[in-house]
Amino acid sequence: MQRVTTILRRHATELLASVAVVVVTTWVFLPVTHFEFVMWDDDIQVYGNPHIRHLDGAGLRWMFTDVNHALRYTPLSYLNWSILYQVFGLNPAAYHLEALVLHVGNALLVFALLRVLLVAAAEGQPHTAPTALSASAGLGALLWAVHPLRAEVAAWVTQGRFAQALFLFLVALLCYTRAARRQPASAFTTVAYWTSAVAATASLLIYPLGAAIALILIGLDFYPLRRVEPAHWWTPSARARWLEKLPFVAAAAAAVGVTMWGRLHATGFWPRPVGLNEFGLFPRLMQAFYVWAYYVWRPWVPVHLSPVYTHLLEVSPLSPRFLLSACVVLGISVVGWRLRRRIPGLLVVWVCYLGVMVPVLGLTEHPHYANDRYAYLPGIGYSVLLAGLLLPRLREPRVGRRLAALGVVGVLLVPLGLLARAQTTIWRDSVALFTHVLRELDDDTYRARLRWRLCSAYRGRGQNDEAMACFDRILVDQPSHYDALVLKAILYLDRGDLSAAEELLSRASLDRPNPSVHYLLGDVYRRQQRLAEAERALTASVQLDPQNARAREALGRVLAALGRRDDALAQLREAVRIDPHLTSAHEGLARIEGETAP
Repeated sequence: MQRVTTILRRHATELLASVAVVVVTTWVFLPVTHFEFVMWDDDIQVYGNPHIRHLDGAGLRWMFTDVNHALRYTPLSYLNWSILYQVFGLNPAAYHLEALVLHVGNALLVFALLRVLLVAAAEGQPHTAPTALSASAGLGALLWAVHPLRAEVAAWVTQGRFAQALFLFLVALLCYTRAARRQPASAFTTVAYWTSAVAATASLLIYPLGAAIALILIGLDFYPLRRVEPAHWWTPSARARWLEKLPFVAAAAAAVGVTMWGRLHATGFWPRPVGLNEFGLFPRLMQAFYVWAYYVWRPWVPVHLSPVYTHLLEVSPLSPRFLLSACVVLGISVVGWRLRRRIPGLLVVWVCYLGVMVPVLGLTEHPHYANDRYAYLPGIGYSVLLAGLLLPRLREPRVGRRLAALGVVGVLLVPLGLLARAQTTIWRDSVALFTHVLRELDDDTYRARLRWRLCSAYRGRGQNDEAMACFDRILVDQPSHYDALVLKAILYLDRGDLSAAEELLSRASLDRPNPSVHYLLGDVYRRQQRLAEAERALTASVQLDPQNARAREALGRVLAALGRRDDALAQLREAVRIDPHLTSAHEGLARIEGETAP
């Protein structure tokens, strides 16, 4: 008991700081446990994704081989959702609770990492009181945890995978620093090192936000771990440090390589990357400067946040905002280099920031969107700088100066936490989300694209009158708006007004060939007993999307009704092959085979 008491006294300030981080972060984001799924990627990735509903061989094969369902290779995020589905079904509270717990856990890991880095940086200096260390690290962690830019990850189920990936990424960093600081080498350091490598690899397979982990580890080796001296970066001992990074480099290269292969061969929801003839090297470079600079100043202006911004729909590389962004990035780089001996931490944080941001610069995308979630990892850099600035102030012998430093940070954190809690509420449901986005967006073109999502959200909540009025508003301004025509037709189908649905779907099919529209038309014709027309529409749907099991199943039913049983059996068997879990296809197949049995 006495030993426990001694340990508690020794670590009392760490425990108090940890409790404060947990309590404050939880309070800010606790409302998310009552939120719904939203029709913004959640429908594609989670609740509308049939592949996560079956944790079997076929489901696992899809998770680890598919590169078309998302813009990144994220097999472990699908595995995580599949496990949640097996336990909780599609109860959104479970998915939101997991994201909240992971975000709070990340805040604790940021606190632990900051404290380790502060201790390492303070080695060789006068003794630093544990209270000052814990207070500096705790306030730095809170700056990161309760910033409004964290709301997107904490409150949006699909992007909760950023929280999952960062959790393992931070575990990797902490294990690495433990191994690096525990000298001489021992069994402990070996286990810690390989735990770091495994955690980093798993993080990359959830979401490749930590693709620059080798660069970060090299930066830590220079400062504050001081395992490599700039003047002796190629000595035998330094070369051993470089070799330590090979597993991390290999994991990142594999994750990024699979992602890039998938992007270049995209055949699913997403278009392939634009070529250099459409978006040249110079515009891509200036866009990169803009994104680098954007996440430097955006944390200082955390208002009018939105899930989507239209700043980069058009890139004019010589316009003032792009030129100013380039100046900001190059200017900070020069200042960091000039101060590298006096403030080595500044240069390390900046170089790591530049590297971490590379995957989200949009180098292969046009248009590109600078989303709030992309600040989830790089935002820790500001926490590192704040903790480093706070520590010497909290070591001041004068109580007044220490209190003044704490007061300044408190004045900063309180409004940030309140803004973050308010920002979180826009994610409570699809209607609230799209209403907010429409209010924030100025771009008329993108507003039209968002309005049909709002209409769909009304329909998803069963508010069909509001949905119909919403679609009517779109079609008054844009009579041939494709998505509005299709979704309004679905509303008519729900009402049983087949003639109105047919008219709208026919208009939509003239605009562009689409397997879903032909599928819906086939359903309309089948329900009207116009079987020959239903066959033509469903055949067109299958030809446009041969992997659509539902279209094949519907075509099989129509062919069976026409008396073409062999053709019907062929379609139903193919539907079962594509989706072994499509119950209606199995039932149709069994019925026809039973009828034809001797």
